[in-house]
Amino acid sequence: MIAAGVFDGLDFAARSFRLLARREAFREANEVAAGLYDEASARSSTKPQSPSRGVPAASTAPRLASYLPASGSRIVVTPEEEERRRRRPVAPAGAGIVAARPVLALQSVGAVQEAYAAEVRSVEVKRAALAMGSQAAVVKLASFANGRARVSALLTYQSHDGEEALERQDGSYVQGREAIQALVARWQEDAPTREPSKDVLSFTLTIDGEVSQKDAQAALAEALAGHRYAFRIEEEGASSRLHVVMSAASSQRDEQGRAGRIYDNKKSLGALESRLSDSFEGATFQSHGFLHGVEGASVRLLRLSGKGKQTVITSKGKVLTGEEAARSEAKSWRRELRSTSQREVAHIIFFSQTRH
Repeated sequence: MIAAGVFDGLDFAARSFRLLARREAFREANEVAAGLYDEASARSSTKPQSPSRGVPAASTAPRLASYLPASGSRIVVTPEEEERRRRRPVAPAGAGIVAARPVLALQSVGAVQEAYAAEVRSVEVKRAALAMGSQAAVVKLASFANGRARVSALLTYQSHDGEEALERQDGSYVQGREAIQALVARWQEDAPTREPSKDVLSFTLTIDGEVSQKDAQAALAEALAGHRYAFRIEEEGASSRLHVVMSAASSQRDEQGRAGRIYDNKKSLGALESRLSDSFEGATFQSHGFLHGVEGASVRLLRLSGKGKQTVITSKGKVLTGEEAARSEAKSWRRELRSTSQREVAHIIFFSQTRH
């Protein structure tokens, strides 16, 4: 005979067990969240019967759960309640009872209780822990920094300009501006030396004869398809000079599905020069090098516009006049640049609440 303490409270009627279990779970969650989970929450529909031979009777004294909230509040879960959660009847009404884990019926109540306590906390207990004051920590990745100036600025900010001591991983403290600068210098010695991506290229085309703005736009749109760029035309006697700033990355993809990009090598720059020569017959190509990121784009566009004094035309036909317009255009290139840079340190913030 199976001990009544193991299967106490089972409903042998033909009602849906799934519906009953769902209702019971909602009721338990509400009781636990309200802090009412004590010995009185055990709901036995019948009195415990004498146990069978070899199966000890369940103790009536409540056992404190091993998954108590961090706040110190105690949740008492009775053995009967633990056993009721463990059972999983799968047989239809009138066909007898078969437990989903039949091995539990052959074990003592105490062994079953210990096995249950070792499992992951239930959803109801987690909700109760939060309701009673146990707070989950929140982790925020605030920013990254690379380079001596950026790392120094980040540590200076965290230390309130050197007034607050910073604790290191070995338990030592760093306090004061001089100590912070010494720490940054030591970190820089161990930092990797990977170069940032080369995202912005500037070049000049020298063309015999005059070139209209319309013709220049059409030719650049063909040669630099998929790239962001801006240009300015300068007339020099019988020839024209076309000054161009462009993004190295392209939105177009090759036959293998790889995104296009111009690299700082002879092969890649040679292919670009060939395309420009096809669009501008007889033009002479001169590269002025690459710069990195939005900052590099801003520097190049400001130089192209003579710090806002010259008119610049963008790849989308927009006319840039003034320094602010050049800076705004550089920021709009951010996504298309696909810029990458070295990340030496990360600023991570941990949030948690403390109950007093």
